[in-house]
Amino acid sequence: MSGELYTIAAKQYFSANKNKNAAESHEKAAFMYEACKSKYKSTRDKYIENAIEQYIESAKLYEQLKQYEKSAQQYIKINQHSKAAEQYEEAENYDNAATNYIKAEQYVKAAQCYSRDAAKHEDVATQHENQGNKHKQNNQYKSSAEQYSNASRQSSEAAKQYIKSGQQYEKAQQYEDAIEQYKSAAEQHIKSSSQYIKLHEQMELEYERQKQCGTFKPDHIVNLQRKGLNSTIEKHYDQSSTQYAAAAKIHEESKQFDRSALIYIVIAQQYEKASFHLKSAQQYAKAAEQYEKDGTQYTQYGEQKKQQYIKAAEQYIKSGQQYRECHKKNEAAEQYEKSAQSYEKANKSIDASNLYEVAAKRYSEALRDTKSAELYEKLTQYENAAASYIEYANRFANNWHSKTRADNPLIYIKAANLYERINQYENAAKAYDSAGAGYTKEKMHKEAAEQYMMSAQNYVIRPCNEYEKAAEQYVKAAEQYVKANQSEKAVKLYINAAQNYVMGSCSEHVKSAEQYIKAAEQYKQIEQYENAAVHYNNAAQKYITAKIDDKAAHQYLCSAVQYKNAGKSLDSINQYTKAANTYEKLAQKCSSDTPKKQLYSQAAEQYKNANKHTKADEMHNEANKIIIPRHALSHRRVHKSTRVRRSTPTQN
Repeated sequence: MSGELYTIAAKQYFSANKNKNAAESHEKAAFMYEACKSKYKSTRDKYIENAIEQYIESAKLYEQLKQYEKSAQQYIKINQHSKAAEQYEEAENYDNAATNYIKAEQYVKAAQCYSRDAAKHEDVATQHENQGNKHKQNNQYKSSAEQYSNASRQSSEAAKQYIKSGQQYEKAQQYEDAIEQYKSAAEQHIKSSSQYIKLHEQMELEYERQKQCGTFKPDHIVNLQRKGLNSTIEKHYDQSSTQYAAAAKIHEESKQFDRSALIYIVIAQQYEKASFHLKSAQQYAKAAEQYEKDGTQYTQYGEQKKQQYIKAAEQYIKSGQQYRECHKKNEAAEQYEKSAQSYEKANKSIDASNLYEVAAKRYSEALRDTKSAELYEKLTQYENAAASYIEYANRFANNWHSKTRADNPLIYIKAANLYERINQYENAAKAYDSAGAGYTKEKMHKEAAEQYMMSAQNYVIRPCNEYEKAAEQYVKAAEQYVKANQSEKAVKLYINAAQNYVMGSCSEHVKSAEQYIKAAEQYKQIEQYENAAVHYNNAAQKYITAKIDDKAAHQYLCSAVQYKNAGKSLDSINQYTKAANTYEKLAQKCSSDTPKKQLYSQAAEQYKNANKHTKADEMHNEANKIIIPRHALSHRRVHKSTRVRRSTPTQN
């Protein structure tokens, strides 16, 4: 009954031109009918129908009264969201209008409403910014800061609404409109950020004013506020980037890569202006990738395909520059390398070469010398490539905890190979020497020997002709073969060393003799006594040339013993004779009695070994003629240059 009474009342009010009262009565009648539907189940549908009728009447009357929001609320109660949205639009409550259009699945209208709401926020932001500018002109720093803060908030709200608009256009599959809305959202975030920057400037001026007045805040509070402002500015740029990226993604999904690239460039430029170099670099790189994708779409190579790769290269360069600004050397190098690759695809070989060279330098700065070397090698700049390999290897050569140390010799060998290609044999020799040293540390003796041998061979190639250095490398190689129990290989290298010590302008006869002795000792170990004898004889001849006759005599004696071990008695006798002759000559030249007597005794002993007994007796007589006083025997001192070797070489 209550519903019917309210309905009658509404009609009476309407007749009396009291539309507001009529609308309220219709609303109450509808409410009462709704309440009855659960009590009286038999007439439930009738009550629902009556309630709907009353809500509609109420809504119409509110609309006539231009109370659009109340009218909308009545339509919402009966799930007429489209009608409700229209009423909210009349009330310029676009956010609620959009919400109801979404419920009515009218996505385009919802998008339009969000866009209108965004425009409202945009207008308010502009008003606040203008007010801020006026306060700024009057040096009212605090007031201008407040206005800029309000402007920033409104711009941020506008951005949110544009995003919602874009999402609805996407639902309606109107992608071009969606892109425009996302771009607008991004622009609003940038505006918000720029307004925050102005706010920041005004706050700084206010801090300065407060300092002058003596009412300033403690520095740590000011610094925290600054940090918060900077963080907010960056956040707005990030949000702007997100919206631009959403627009770019739509282009990308429809394979409009050149258009998505342009959007990424806009993002990069915004970050660059704000000095967010790392983020700017990342966006330029994305733009480059889009241009490359666009280039791959062309099945035939033509001017359009070429231009897309050139654009990609240009964006990679910008990305590299931004990475350098934030001291990301490795990332910068990678972008320059990608730029070079894009120029290659565009058949721009000169530009590609220039960029590869830049990339190589940047990799070197980033301590990625092997990568730098690879690029220099690609450019046939073998000297630079080799230098980069050596720089890398040197860095880890003495690092005992480095996993890469064991690989260092291989790096040195790469460098050596490159130096050989450009005929820089001395540098190649040094690199091989370093490789040998690396293998020596790892106790890889055979490998070390091979590298020292390569080093030696490079030292004797013209125009190097460094025979002494070559000899030293042969010695190192031989020593490594000895440690590797490869005596035969060691012998050959000792002989090479001995020969090189007396080649060209080098006349190191003593060192040559020493290497012949080492060769002979290796032959002794493997019981090749005749070969041992030959090289002891060679050593003796080198000592003769160097005028160290006592050592020469000793080597003749060693040679004689080895010939004897080899069963070569005639050769053995000849060597004993040479030893005896040398001792005799030394005795004749000696001016001091004590060593003179000893030398004649040695000569006699070796003549005896050579079965020359008459000559042996003669030497004994010469020795016996020399009378040495008793006090001289107890305090004798033999001069170093005439000291006699008393020991007889062992039979083995």
